[in-house]
Amino acid sequence: MDILSENKMDILSENKMDILSENKMDILSEKKMAILSAEEKNKVSCSWDLPHLAKKKFKLWFSLPSMEQLSNSRPLVAHLLQLPLLLLNLSLLVLFSLTYTVRIGLQFFGLVEKRKYREKRMTVRPKRKSEPKKRVCVVGVGSSGLICVKECIENGMDVVAYEKCSSLGGAFNPGYEGGKFTSSNFVTAFSCFPCTGKDLPMHHWSFDEYLEYLAEFVKHFDIGDNLRYNHEVIEAKQEDDGKWMVTVRDNSAMDEHTSVFDKIIVCSGSNHVPHVPQVEGDHLFEGDSCHSSQYRSAKPFQGKKVLLVGMGESGSDIAYSISKVAKSLQIITRKGPGAVIARRKHGKVIDIDTTRAYHGLPKTFMKFEGLGIPLWHKLKTWIESLNNNEEDDALDVAIANVKFTKYHWMSRYGTKSENFIRAVKEHGATYKETNILEMGAKSVKMADGSTYECDAIVWCSGFATNFSFLPSEFRKLQYRNDLWKKTFHPKFGTGIAFVGFARPNVGSIPPIAELQARFTALALAERVSLPLSDEMESVMKIDREYEEWLFPWDYERVQSLCSYMETLMDWSRLLGCDIDLARLVRNPSIAGRVIFGPLIPAQFRLFGPGSDFDGSMEALTLADSIPFVQKQFLFSLMLAIGTLSNFGLADPPIGLFLS
Repeated sequence: MDILSENKMDILSENKMDILSENKMDILSEKKMAILSAEEKNKVSCSWDLPHLAKKKFKLWFSLPSMEQLSNSRPLVAHLLQLPLLLLNLSLLVLFSLTYTVRIGLQFFGLVEKRKYREKRMTVRPKRKSEPKKRVCVVGVGSSGLICVKECIENGMDVVAYEKCSSLGGAFNPGYEGGKFTSSNFVTAFSCFPCTGKDLPMHHWSFDEYLEYLAEFVKHFDIGDNLRYNHEVIEAKQEDDGKWMVTVRDNSAMDEHTSVFDKIIVCSGSNHVPHVPQVEGDHLFEGDSCHSSQYRSAKPFQGKKVLLVGMGESGSDIAYSISKVAKSLQIITRKGPGAVIARRKHGKVIDIDTTRAYHGLPKTFMKFEGLGIPLWHKLKTWIESLNNNEEDDALDVAIANVKFTKYHWMSRYGTKSENFIRAVKEHGATYKETNILEMGAKSVKMADGSTYECDAIVWCSGFATNFSFLPSEFRKLQYRNDLWKKTFHPKFGTGIAFVGFARPNVGSIPPIAELQARFTALALAERVSLPLSDEMESVMKIDREYEEWLFPWDYERVQSLCSYMETLMDWSRLLGCDIDLARLVRNPSIAGRVIFGPLIPAQFRLFGPGSDFDGSMEALTLADSIPFVQKQFLFSLMLAIGTLSNFGLADPPIGLFLS
């Protein structure tokens, strides 16, 4: 049985079946239960499905605690909170409905302006059959390149994708030993090729598993003939007529050829040239030195004194692997690891908390400035802790004990891996925030005055972008300053597009890249029109100022950084696949899954061009969700903010577009 296959036993083992017990029955739909064996079903009980009401198929919203839960105060408190939260939500729902009705009436009579959102739905025109096919060049065959190929072909274009490596996968081919995604499989999978029952439970793909998924994607959409491996684009030059002359080197045959294309889509990613800082005396160091892009396994660091410089998710993972075998490990960062987010919480993947209900709250309400963490967020954290297991509690203690500058994910990029904390807690690694002043033959001197003797250095210091094959205007491209929605250049219009370069502070790149690819394909096929260059410049200025306010510590250094929720909502709004109140009213069955379920890409195939309502609903039904008491609390916040926005006293929730 796939759900209990050997390579997934670490996710759903015997001692973790409590994930599916007691008050967690709301996570398992009938489709999920069909996947579990009879033996496993016996382990699943529902604390609010009372036997004498089972025939009536009635489910109480207020869960009754079991005897086991009565022995633990936190689950008991979680149960007792549900009734007052339910009553509060009913009251807020009535208040919101009344104020919303009044506002709609005032808008109708012109007494109140309609709400303004960052983007408007664009008109998508039907396909044109009579025109000759446009030739499109895609640079890079990672996940972004593959979805661009698929979308362009579906919009009637002739596509060729070039990849300088010998196989697909981009930055994950090859990866490092034990490498796993920071986002779960359901959140990472494309909406047009979502996860199904065989992919349960939700978990984090290893790099090899993701490469298998991409290979299946290529086979499913039959796009293999459009991919050219071992082909490196060395020059792309736009002619006066707007066409592109693309020169490609065939690394297997060692020859070059030039082809003509109408459009070009760059999907080569940001991880081009490994960045290693210049340090005084670095030429004197006699030990081993490597960049994280060269790291494959911890074996070469067996018994050595290792210095790891920098962080990020890969740095955190590498630190943990090396700490298991090294004699000692010192981890240093200049400004801290950013917002540290564990991969799992309550025995489940953490990104089930990436919901419209939570991430859709306006950032002007969520962001903490000057007054510390607001009461509502302290309450949210406390309510979440009611469902903690022993592992969660232990990790919380470890995070508190490791001294690093702690930020919230709303203000900094997220390091979505807690493994460097585990390296310190479990294997004696040390962590400090400083930088290297000077290097010697066998030691490194730090800015804090300390010296660390080491045999090896691993640089997790990021990458420099290389667009040397493009015209001079793109050589020093800054995504935030130069590209509309980090995709189109106002000067070049639809002639060239960049897909996959928007890096969210939390979440995952592929869902954003897919929406970019869908819009890009429509734009290249002339089914949607780009804004005029002046309008694009104006939007770029607004987006830039917003991101500089949102990420004050990182906006200059990480040009591709963006807010996950806003970016998804902007693209979905432009495409017309967004979720608004009218669509929820017409389709009430999707409301709970859309509002409180994880923000998986399948949500963006429910409506709009290229929609697949049934397939999307299956994925939404299978996906896990947060505990019921958390849903209730977030619903209270949503209704309160929505009501205030009806009076014009707050920005409306981002995740649901209100009229």
